[in-house]
Amino acid sequence: MVKIWSTENKNNNLSISIINPGKTNTKMRKQAMPGENSNNLQKPKDVAEKIKDIIFSNKIYKGEVIDLIRFKLD
Repeated sequence: MVKIWSTENKNNNLSISIINPGKTNTKMRKQAMPGENSNNLQKPKDVAEKIKDIIFSNKIYKGEVIDLIRFKLD
């Protein structure tokens, strides 16, 4: 869906992407995965900081799936 939307908007400066935060220590995750070791999960604040950095960078993303676990901001 993001690739189609991005293609439809290829002639403008909209940055269109999906961000996959990865395993994050949230209430919803605890309910879905009871007993999971939360030490192996990212902190929501750290995930939010990475997303903020992506949003406020000057890079325009066109139809990309951004995996935060592997992502490095150029």
